[in-house]
Amino acid sequence: AVDSSGNIFVGKLGPAIPGTNTLYYGEITKYNSAGSSLGQFALLPGPITRMTIDSNNNLYATSTSGDDKLIKVTSSGSVSTLKTWQQYTDDPGLRGIGVDSSGNIYVGQGNPNLNNQCCLVMKYSSSGSVIGSVGNSGTGNYAERPLGTFANINDIAFDSSGNIYVPDSYNNRITVFDSSGNLIRWFAV
Repeated sequence: AVDSSGNIFVGKLGPAIPGTNTLYYGEITKYNSAGSSLGQFALLPGPITRMTIDSNNNLYATSTSGDDKLIKVTSSGSVSTLKTWQQYTDDPGLRGIGVDSSGNIYVGQGNPNLNNQCCLVMKYSSSGSVIGSVGNSGTGNYAERPLGTFANINDIAFDSSGNIYVPDSYNNRITVFDSSGNLIRWFAV
């Protein structure tokens, strides 16, 4: 992830944190725009799966170490967990993450209902409260799912108009929604 000053943030897996029950942690290292390391920026309570940065240079990450987590790291490196999904009870299988220009967080979820329906993009406030969702979950043959119904969310991106782009590798398409979550178009990849 890259902030507005051009600093680069890279997540990696670290060993157990001494004195805790955490099996692994996520370490975020900060680099300047020239690629020189500025050192450790933050430690997360589990391995980092995805990261994004908002317009205020807050970093958001998804992390998994048994339980899935949505984590916020402020521009000064302060870490807070916004949401936790318990392993085996409400684990959504987190996919891509993105933040819109209003600071809302979008997280792709591979199993949002725990009944093998796949997949949704959930929309959360900057404090981690659910606002809504984008797209539809569905079952059945991936290739036969209608537009707006995902099979395997890979990431989430936004354009300057606030449109939401969701690549779906099993459906071999990118689906585009407006900022209200209405389906606009799709294109094959």
